[in-house]
Amino acid sequence: MKILIKATHATDDVTLATVPFIQAKVALTKGHDVKIWLFGEAVHLVREAVRNSVQAPGLPSFKALFSEISPSIGKNVDIYICKPCAEARGLADAPYGIFAGGDLYLEHLLNWADKNDAW
Repeated sequence: MKILIKATHATDDVTLATVPFIQAKVALTKGHDVKIWLFGEAVHLVREAVRNSVQAPGLPSFKALFSEISPSIGKNVDIYICKPCAEARGLADAPYGIFAGGDLYLEHLLNWADKNDAW
């Protein structure tokens, strides 16, 4: 199955920042292909300092989850950031392995996915 996960939070809601990546990890362990679309505040998750600071009560650290998912980036998981969202928050370039795009990317991802969830 091809799963699109849309994430909207970072340090503004650490639980809602973490849950999409738990979902991605589980989907990957089940052999699914995953694409994660970060928009709104979630674009901050491309910053290592932010990833390392996100810790939701009772959940795995975001840093640990991202470390588990990272080896699959470019294979059966891709991460996209909303380019206008990123630019509005001072993120000019996406880090290596993370794609930046606008509405057309999101439309493509929605057409690609068998299932999509938003957090």
